[in-house]
Amino acid sequence: MFSDSHIAKPVSTFPFTVLPKLFVRIVLHCFNNWCCWYILRLSMVFLETLLEVVGTAETQIHNALEPTLQNIERKSEDLEAI
Repeated sequence: MFSDSHIAKPVSTFPFTVLPKLFVRIVLHCFNNWCCWYILRLSMVFLETLLEVVGTAETQIHNALEPTLQNIERKSEDLEAI
């Protein structure tokens, strides 16, 4: 009864359909790489800061406990002498 012969066949729209998709893929790929690099860099900065804080805290604890450790060593030497 009805036929599709009166409908024009679609013209090939290759550059207009593929290129935007390709462009979006390239942009997303670059954005993904940038995000990964940025997150990695932030993680490295955070770890470096954490290690500096831990190192500083360790030094402060060591400096605070050094006199106490020396007193304990002296007292243990005194006890050994007795």
